[in-house]
Amino acid sequence: MIGGGIGITPFLSVVAAETFANCSGRSTLTYSTPDPASAVYLTELRNRAEELSTHSLVEHYSGEEGFIDRASLENLQSRPLSEYLFMTCGPAPMMNGLKAFLTEAGVRNRQILTEDFEIR
Repeated sequence: MIGGGIGITPFLSVVAAETFANCSGRSTLTYSTPDPASAVYLTELRNRAEELSTHSLVEHYSGEEGFIDRASLENLQSRPLSEYLFMTCGPAPMMNGLKAFLTEAGVRNRQILTEDFEIR
């Protein structure tokens, strides 16, 4: 799961759900914000990651580390990206970039689930 800025919102419900807690597979949630001060749900997400042995949280600060890219995701995983399911939500430029490099890495469209939104 990759949530950028306010795009973390759908994942708050996912990781809080009891059914999620009972899943046997491993999951990683990357929470990307410009800086730690912008990560308003960080404490809640850290607590949940500590509660669940099958779930981990990655904090990504684009102001310090740059935008999430293929290399940063590959460094988090033990297998090729094409073997994972991705759930993403965030600003349009982030979503477009993720889609492009995940596709380039061999991830099929059906393995990339998106929650699209636009603030007007």
